[in-house]
Amino acid sequence: MKAKNAAGVRGGNRGSHSGSHSGHASGRASARLLTVLISALAFIGAARAQSVQPFSNLQPSLVVNEDITDAGIFPSFSGSGSASGGMLGFVYDFAGNFAPSGSLSTQGQVLSISQNTALFSLLGTTYGGNGTTNFALPNLGGEALTGSGAGAPIGVPTGSATVTLSAAQLPGASLQQPFSNVQPSLPLETLIATSGVFPSRSGSAPASFLGQIATFAGTFAPAGWTVANGQVLTIASNTALYSILGTTYGGNGVSTFALPNLQGRVPIHQGQSPGTSTYVMGQVAGSENTTLLVGNLPAHNHPANANSAAGPNPSPIGNFWAEANGGGKSPVVTPSYAATSTGQMASTAIGMTGSNQPFSVVQPYLCVNFIIALVGIFPSRG
Repeated sequence: MKAKNAAGVRGGNRGSHSGSHSGHASGRASARLLTVLISALAFIGAARAQSVQPFSNLQPSLVVNEDITDAGIFPSFSGSGSASGGMLGFVYDFAGNFAPSGSLSTQGQVLSISQNTALFSLLGTTYGGNGTTNFALPNLGGEALTGSGAGAPIGVPTGSATVTLSAAQLPGASLQQPFSNVQPSLPLETLIATSGVFPSRSGSAPASFLGQIATFAGTFAPAGWTVANGQVLTIASNTALYSILGTTYGGNGVSTFALPNLQGRVPIHQGQSPGTSTYVMGQVAGSENTTLLVGNLPAHNHPANANSAAGPNPSPIGNFWAEANGGGKSPVVTPSYAATSTGQMASTAIGMTGSNQPFSVVQPYLCVNFIIALVGIFPSRG
């Protein structure tokens, strides 16, 4: 079994995982409040869309490497002990442009079971493969990494990079439907270290430390780690962890405190980047779906079709405006509607609608701290 001890800062040494992946110019978002004008929405003429163009569903992104450990300590399914960062199957962000020794880039590669028996025993065919001779790694190219749970099963890709609206999703439609805000995402097990080394404010970076958030490609929480799904813990039994988290994520601060809830959420870093709002630790926002309002539509009008010849039909139902009495004579005593149109009336014949108001495409997020190791073992290329 390929489960030798891992040296240095590997596996779970994520502090928290960043919001993007290599292989996509803006694939993964550290979700910030982004608003998008639907400049490409179709104008609607005669109650039907003339053209439909998709718009981007991507959030502000930073591309880094997402790697998975293929060598390291085999994670324990249960029991006590400190959280270890050098464990097999951990997914972590790396700011370098290569996969350090003992890890592989998460690009959906198909691996041989016989050569990777320990890793296969953790992943199985969750991410692909035939389960007899091979299995696949997670493919995080251009995917946002979200926590599994809350309707987001582990290993099942979701979301879309672009959205093309249907008539049913436009304001004013009968039983108007929302559209999905979720960009391409892959849910994995998001963990928090609930036992281990207390993080120091100076000195070398340990392989893992208390309160660290990590992502695991397996389907369970190894010993020393707990799934980050918002559980409420007692302060008396977790004094060290409480001293780090406080009530940032919930709890009464007297007898209880809560862990971060990353189920179906993208983690983003606290603070502010150019052009974005300010985000504070523990802030939760975003939505999986958005319902447009009339004000979100581009300002436009609907040209009215008419016929400049005499109208032979007495009823407007199913017909067009036409000339009365063959030339506008008075009084009107003849029909003034035609079955076909020969042109359009002035653009102001029907009032303007739409206000060019932006709408949010931020998928659900949770604000946490993103850190990078400045001191530690230099990563080997092989």
